[in-house]
Amino acid sequence: MKLGTDGEVQDANGDPAFIKNMQLSPGGTGTVLINQLGAGAYTFDAVSDETVKHERRTFDYGLEHTEQLQPEHYKFNKEAYAELGISPQPDRHHEAEHQGLMAQDVEKIMPELVYDNALDVEGVKNYHRDGITAALINAVKELSQEVKDLKEQLNG
Repeated sequence: MKLGTDGEVQDANGDPAFIKNMQLSPGGTGTVLINQLGAGAYTFDAVSDETVKHERRTFDYGLEHTEQLQPEHYKFNKEAYAELGISPQPDRHHEAEHQGLMAQDVEKIMPELVYDNALDVEGVKNYHRDGITAALINAVKELSQEVKDLKEQLNG
């Protein structure tokens, strides 16, 4: 199966196809189950149950780290996709403005969140978005504690 230039799932002959319970492991972060409900309609389920996880440890990135991140607006470079051998995407993918972080910037601040060979292309980097989410949760907790401490000082 493959994605056509219009973003629809196709079989090896280029005919419309449906996905049922396809499993992917992006960057080794876990399994993503993709179910196609109909033409262009999908559900994505990631496994997060504690019974399938082990070697748990505290995640320490937080406010100090997230303050250093610089989200940006950007467009995807169609020529770079072709040069790197990345599967072609619909023109709308390259024409649309996106928002997010650059993996190289994340790597300077939270290196363990970044992995190489994204999309199976040597030298192309990506980062685990769940790690960014965890860092943001820690940052909110830190700010919440600061607010509580300040309230105590004002009322104390």
